[in-house]
Amino acid sequence: MDMSQMMRHVQNMMPAGVGVRPENAGPVNLPKDMSRSQFLILTKYQQGFGKPREIAKNLSMDKNQVEKETNALKTNGYLTGKNKLTSKGLETLS
Repeated sequence: MDMSQMMRHVQNMMPAGVGVRPENAGPVNLPKDMSRSQFLILTKYQQGFGKPREIAKNLSMDKNQVEKETNALKTNGYLTGKNKLTSKGLETLS
């Protein structure tokens, strides 16, 4: 039995969803000053997307809406002026 067959076998033995966390699952409780869309946008900045246009394309959102949410993230202390994560932003994603 090769490694891929072994992994499939183990996965089939576990109940659905056990040990699996979707990429954009997010924290169970978001901070009170952050919306779900802001959380998703923040994760894109963490992943290296640098411009609202790139994030908008990746999330299928309007660029102006991404800019609005990015400004809110800056105002609330999750992003710097150059769209880099602050320690508050990093802790939220951890």
